Amino acid sequence: MDESHQWKTVADFSESDVEEHEESDPEEEVYCPSCCGDADPEDWDTEEKTEEEDSECYVRCAGCGREIEFGWSHQGRGGRIWPVETSDFNPWKSWPEARYVEHWRVEGWLHPLEVKDAARNLRLPEGEVRRLIEQGELPKHPKSRKLATDRYAVADYAGRVGKAGQSLL
Repeated sequence: MDESHQWKTVADFSESDVEEHEESDPEEEVYCPSCCGDADPEDWDTEEKTEEEDSECYVRCAGCGREIEFGWSHQGRGGRIWPVETSDFNPWKSWPEARYVEHWRVEGWLHPLEVKDAARNLRLPEGEVRRLIEQGELPKHPKSRKLATDRYAVADYAGRVGKAGQSLL
């Protein structure tokens, strides 16, 4: 990927790009040192995908194949991919890939949703939403200073109990 998180192939890079990158970013964090050291230039190519493969998206280390967790820059799997291992990853500017929602909830990376907004979405009184959060029926956002949950929990709860509030995802 390039600095704007657009995919680049080896052919897109010139020697000056590589030299400039090496000079400007000497403290780059490497999560798979053995894979990075063993990688050849052709290991950084991307593969074309068919529409069938598009339904599942993975970011993997080219050397060892381990999955790298990531988020999207726009809702609904849109925009650019932001791997969590990059130095410019910001969970507040990202939307998690569906399979990472629970991990992001534990980390406190999901966008908090305050009680009043959750109540409006669920069409419930604020006191009822407070009770749901306090009793654990809606997860409490771990990093919010105010009593809050998250949009994914509200959508999940609405689906379980048949509430048809406006979508906040």
